[in-house]
Formats: sequence, C-alpha cells, structure tokens
Amino acid sequence: MAYTFSVKTKASPSNFGGLAVDGNRVSMTGAIGSGIQTQDDTATPVKSPVSVTTAAITTLNIPSNAAQIVIHSTTTGASNALNISEVSDLASYTQINNGDGPVYFDVARQSKIYLQGVGTTITTAFHFVIV
Repeated sequence: MAYTFSVKTKASPSNFGGLAVDGNRVSMTGAIGSGIQTQDDTATPVKSPVSVTTAAITTLNIPSNAAQIVIHSTTTGASNALNISEVSDLASYTQINNGDGPVYFDVARQSKIYLQGVGTTITTAFHFVIV
C-alpha cells in the first residue's frame, strides 16, 4: 500500500493578536528601532524642532515605518505646555508640561498626530523611531 504525503507550508508566526508588523512582516513587540527620523512624512515636511502656536493645530504625518514618536517641549516658562492628540480638533488630548519629557508614544498604526501650544508658541523637538 502506498501513502501520499502532502507538503505542509510553514505557518506564519503568531503576531500576538494583531500587533503591527515591520518591513519583514515580523511582529513588533517592543523591539528597538533601526534609526530615527526628525521630520514628518509629507511632501513639504514638518521638521524638528517646530514652533507650535496656540492659534493653530500642527499636523505631523507619521512615516509608515515608524514605531514610536519621541516628543519634548523646549520652551521655558511655568505656564507653557504642549497638547498632543490623535484627533484633529484636539477634543481629547494629553499634555506635556514645561520640563516634562521626553515622552514616548507608540504610533505603528497611526497616520497622524496633532499638536497645539498652551500659554504661548511652543518650540517642540521630536523624532520618530524607525524600524
């Protein structure tokens, strides 16, 4: 009696319930990035450091291979702060107060981050951690 065998294909490695994957389709589970990028991903890039006003919202387009963004405020003064949000109208936000930072945000599945100064125009330095 002859048996037939089928070739099994190697299963994809688990991505732990939907984690974002890097350029090699490997799940990003807190791995260290391969570099930094100090400007956003637009045709006319927003470069670090950037002046963020209280009157307008500054949009950062996140590079597709970014895992994190690191932000810190560089303007002095006790009442100065920076609001950061994932929504364009900043209806909800987190705030970096003067002297705080750097602050790390995971952004592997986001496309944009919105910034607005509080108290005055804020000079903000940022960089993306690239994988």
